[in-house]
Amino acid sequence: MHPVLLFVPLDGRPVTMDIVVDLARAAGVDVRTPERSLLSDRFRSGEVDRVWEWLEREAGGGATALIASIETLCFGGLVASRKSEVGFEDILPRLHRFYQIAARIPTYVSAVIPRTPQQPTDEDASYWKTGDQAAMLRHRRRHLELNSDLISAASREVVRYLLIGQDDTTPGSPSEADRATLQKHAAAASASTALLTSGTDELNARLFARWLNDLTGDAPTFELLYTHPDTTDQVPRYEAFPLRHTVEEHVRSAGAHITSGGDILLWVHNFTGGQREAVHQMGDLDPGRIEVVLNTAQEAVRRERVVALADVCYANGADRALVARLLAEPRFAGIVAYAGWNTCSNSLGSTVAYATVAYHLRAATVPGNDRIYWPAFFTRILDDWAYQSLIRPELTRWVETRGGSSSDLGEHEASLEAMALEKLREEALPALQHSFAYHPVKLQRAVFPWHRLFEIGLEVDVANAGRGRGILVVEYDPRWPEIFEKDKAAILRALGPRVHGIEHVGSTAVKGLAAKPIVDVLLGVDADDLDRIIEPLVAIGYEYNPDWEISMPMRRYFRRLTPDGTHTHHLHAVPYRGEFWKRHVAFRDYLRAHPEKAREYADLKKQLASQQQGSIDYTFAKTEFIRSVEALSADLRNGA
Repeated sequence: MHPVLLFVPLDGRPVTMDIVVDLARAAGVDVRTPERSLLSDRFRSGEVDRVWEWLEREAGGGATALIASIETLCFGGLVASRKSEVGFEDILPRLHRFYQIAARIPTYVSAVIPRTPQQPTDEDASYWKTGDQAAMLRHRRRHLELNSDLISAASREVVRYLLIGQDDTTPGSPSEADRATLQKHAAAASASTALLTSGTDELNARLFARWLNDLTGDAPTFELLYTHPDTTDQVPRYEAFPLRHTVEEHVRSAGAHITSGGDILLWVHNFTGGQREAVHQMGDLDPGRIEVVLNTAQEAVRRERVVALADVCYANGADRALVARLLAEPRFAGIVAYAGWNTCSNSLGSTVAYATVAYHLRAATVPGNDRIYWPAFFTRILDDWAYQSLIRPELTRWVETRGGSSSDLGEHEASLEAMALEKLREEALPALQHSFAYHPVKLQRAVFPWHRLFEIGLEVDVANAGRGRGILVVEYDPRWPEIFEKDKAAILRALGPRVHGIEHVGSTAVKGLAAKPIVDVLLGVDADDLDRIIEPLVAIGYEYNPDWEISMPMRRYFRRLTPDGTHTHHLHAVPYRGEFWKRHVAFRDYLRAHPEKAREYADLKKQLASQQQGSIDYTFAKTEFIRSVEALSADLRNGA
């Protein structure tokens, strides 16, 4: 049974909706949202009443949790909240309906302190252009009342967690003053589950990370690694607090904390001399410093820690030179979480969310799927680096030379979408494919959801090496050891001195144990040889499957199949006598020595197989038993 998450996005943009949806699905969560057509865009308010109908219908169906944007439920979305003239008394009934749902379903809610636009756009109310101070004050007061009410609800534990984000701002703005007022209220109300923070578009991704940590009871720890540790007191563009403060509050908002040697190494690629717009970057990367930091990151990868990169050197796009350097390395240098879009907080919050999901995939605390995570991860690289930093400036020049506008594409939109797709395929995909050589990536579509160049929607597909099969558990076959020995000899001939050990593991290695009729081979090599053995093993009939290297980055997984696709062997190539090696050998040895445990394991597998689960659910359902046996085995080894 997968957890059911109800999610009400801030609006229908890919960064506010799809990031959370994709990460939830990658974590094995049944995530449900209103139809995108019901959500707001730049010019149209969301259909609030229909969103409420959806929410109340779904809330009656036994959901595990709710993550919701209060701007959508009260006003119809972010832009709608900026333009709406309704008073607090008008939205209070909706707020009370929300609290009624929150009393039944664990609820995580985001809200926004309205921005103080330096240059008002069509996303802002008209009074910002006319200078109507009274209207501006009414707007601010309404949101102060709304956010104060939410803080009070958090203090009463009506909601599980509240994030109030400070939208685009600058030091000394009215938005900063509003944040200070709300901070005092939160302190006075002892609202420990409410956090005033920087950012807006990424708030729900951060809430998702927190909910996932609450759900599993396992919050990762973070270690921080800055490219320029001496400049973390500088304030990013569109924000009002120093970078270090913002990084620490983003980690805290996910329910995690910072410590040396943390589960996740968060590399913050920061700026010196003030943050510039990505469009103005000159490619002035400090190669010496980057190599030092990259070596630290790669050492963490070798230790199987999750390595994440928040690329905040520039605003509104990635550092072109840094990403090019990382794409020159296999598998993006082992980095498995990345973001570099819009504001510093947008990138930081997204990176923390991606890293949290990668951590839980690796820890096997969720019935997740690496195959769903890969395209979500690649989308960030293609969007934040390729589109925002490389291609968007070109498209801006193209449309402006034709008398058009990058903020209103009009008749040029179809041509620009075609150009963006072509350029991404020709100028970016080859570099991505070079780094991820065994993950065939297809870019199916590129669209401009808000009819401007500022954001893009990408449809990214990654061809899976796996072939789905039902779960079949059969009685022990005495031929299995002989089958293993035959393959062991072939592997030794193919790899020679690179082999430090070969073991028959898994259920087929335990005499009398019912098992899937697949022989598991454990191959021990040096860590540096993991990629060097791929081609020789393929040459003797093994098929390499890289799909699961988010969960198991130091394992190279192979299968031998019959012509009809039936699996006969699984080969796990790992560092010799590393953790994977020791756990699997110890598990096998314990079952060999304790037939009663082997029988218990056989009964469990037969029961799970009879439930017709897919391979991911079947494997996840065995996790608790396997870990209990590993603990017993460890106790024996330690003399407990």
